[in-house]
Amino acid sequence: MAALLGIGLGAVLLLISRASFKAFTPENPEAGLVYAAVALAVRMVLAGVALVAYNYFVRDGFLPFAIGLAGGFFVLYTVELVRYGKVLSRSR
Repeated sequence: MAALLGIGLGAVLLLISRASFKAFTPENPEAGLVYAAVALAVRMVLAGVALVAYNYFVRDGFLPFAIGLAGGFFVLYTVELVRYGKVLSRSR
């Protein structure tokens, strides 16, 4: 259960990341950069708070939660990179 919760939180963090980068527009790239930077800081703080809270309240399940959190984020991030790579190769 701890691993599934970690995977779910990792997926939510990735979805927040995707949403933050949609703020980049040709009309106002500076605002998009600021929004993405703030969203990055917020995501890292949320992940840190989740890890500390889980370790404090459910010490026995911390390792599966932490592995699930990191694994969920990295697996979904890799999927996004592959998808982005396919889009780039089609646009050439």
